[in-house]
Amino acid sequence: MGEEFINITFSDSPCWYELSWQEKEPAIILRIHEDFIKSIDFNLQDSMQIKSLKEDLKLPDFSDNFDEDFGFDKVFKNIGKKEGFTSFLIGIPQVKKLTGKKCPSCDGSGKNEEIDLECHYCNGTGKEEILDWSLIYKISATFSAISPLLSFYRKGSSASFPQLLTVYTITKKDMHGGSLSGDISNPLKEWLFHHFKDGEEITEIIEAMRIVYGTMLGFNDYNNSWLRFVVRQDGRFCSDCPGDACGLYPDTWDFEGGRGYRFCCHNVDNPMQQLTLITSLAAFHDMARKGMKRNLTKV
Repeated sequence: MGEEFINITFSDSPCWYELSWQEKEPAIILRIHEDFIKSIDFNLQDSMQIKSLKEDLKLPDFSDNFDEDFGFDKVFKNIGKKEGFTSFLIGIPQVKKLTGKKCPSCDGSGKNEEIDLECHYCNGTGKEEILDWSLIYKISATFSAISPLLSFYRKGSSASFPQLLTVYTITKKDMHGGSLSGDISNPLKEWLFHHFKDGEEITEIIEAMRIVYGTMLGFNDYNNSWLRFVVRQDGRFCSDCPGDACGLYPDTWDFEGGRGYRFCCHNVDNPMQQLTLITSLAAFHDMARKGMKRNLTKV
């Protein structure tokens, strides 16, 4: 029989990749262990996943050289190697942009004259706004191209600290087109359980989400009560972003001692929502890794 996929909800495994959050010049950092990169024994460009994403989303070529920038149009930027990991920077793009024209809905007044409120379409600016999805779809699709490999790994790495979470994403132009799911390890679940109360919101994670969502909308002072990262019973969590009940939730509320759990999503329809929720996981991972004193944690 061949090697089985690693399932971090049942057993600890040395880390083969991790997500991190960069607040200054907002970005997500993907760090991949050299052992994982060496284990890839086929040409990613030939995979049906990448061919399908490229065709369906009308994307440029995919680069699979992890020694350089990689992904669709090379949107994951190689920023070097350290302690056995190669790091890639994924900058947060501005999606909502001004065209320089008058808003066609309010004719440049910035107001909805019928109800005497600011125009919903231009947020009172009187200027036309458009959503430029081109770059963020390249980012989302690159996550979706690599996440099956990262989520279903058969070998451990030589890292001295454990894999805390995994993320699997889907990208398509349709309902639920930004879906994501993944696994939370038992060490991460236990850390959350012992450091936060049931119902407590983690403001540092919410702030990271606010920065990312605001960056994509072009608002430095963006603030929205729909953004949330709250701890629930037994080390579970819920993460919400703007949308129709859009967020991440545990796939079960039944407590099982000594193991982690899966999380899933609801109504994540586009890459903006997806990237905001990935940011919440990256910031969550940073807090936990630091709290566990990474350099001292052994598997």
